[in-house]
Formats: sequence, C-alpha cells, structure tokens
Amino acid sequence: MIQYDVFVDEEECKKPNSLAQFQSSFRGWCKKMAAYQNSVTKWQSWYDQNAHCPRNTGFVH
Repeated sequence: MIQYDVFVDEEECKKPNSLAQFQSSFRGWCKKMAAYQNSVTKWQSWYDQNAHCPRNTGFVH
C-alpha cells in the first residue's frame, strides 16, 4: 500500500488577477509538469532495466 500526502499552497493556487499573473503561473506549472514527466521517464527507464531482477523481500527462506 502506498500513501501520499498532498499539500496545497493556497497562495500559489489563487486565481490570477491579471494576464501577467496568469502567464507567470502557467509557466510555473509547465516547469513543474516537465520536471514530473522527466521523473516518470527516468523511473520507467529504471523499471524497464530492473524488472527482470528477483525481488528482495528481506525474508530468509
């Protein structure tokens, strides 16, 4: 089971009051999305390279 904690920065999530604020927020979210996609790509590559490895559960048989 995996648990995630999500924290929302209310200041960052406010509705923009101007086009410049919107564009700035949009750029920030695009950068975050690009970083996320990069992380997913790295994880997928690692997984593809290591999926054949036996799982080490830490139990002695």
